[in-house]
Amino acid sequence: MMNPIHRNICFLLFLGLLVGGRAQAGFNLPKYVFHAAQLEEAKKKAADEKSVLVFLYSDTDTTCPLCSDASNDILYSFNNEPAVIVYAGHEDWKLLPPLLQQALNAPEAGKFIPITVITDCQVRKVITHIPYERHNRMSLIKQAKEKIRKYADGK
Repeated sequence: MMNPIHRNICFLLFLGLLVGGRAQAGFNLPKYVFHAAQLEEAKKKAADEKSVLVFLYSDTDTTCPLCSDASNDILYSFNNEPAVIVYAGHEDWKLLPPLLQQALNAPEAGKFIPITVITDCQVRKVITHIPYERHNRMSLIKQAKEKIRKYADGK
């Protein structure tokens, strides 16, 4: 039979592995994603391709697996759409145009990251927001894609 002290130590080590494993929740940006510092380049590409800009405001170093999953859903859901994806973290706030800053603070953007804002190619008009939502996220992404198509048809 195991000594109670050893059993407690083993239990605490096991608990540490569980918690430590979940703390590694960050995500990597695919090569096709522009960083906020590359906004002018992203705008040019979007204009050339007659596509929209999808701004993902998140944290690549997050310890929250829900945030990582939601961010990855955005990154991969818009990869094959007529869209140019731009990543921005809180450290990039000053690089963002005023319209985008206002959109990220709007009630419809939600309170938690990731927040996604979709604009025209020149960041002059907000087409839609995708707030963080755990259970309805894919439906919100689908609705955003429909709004992008309507915007493209109405140009």
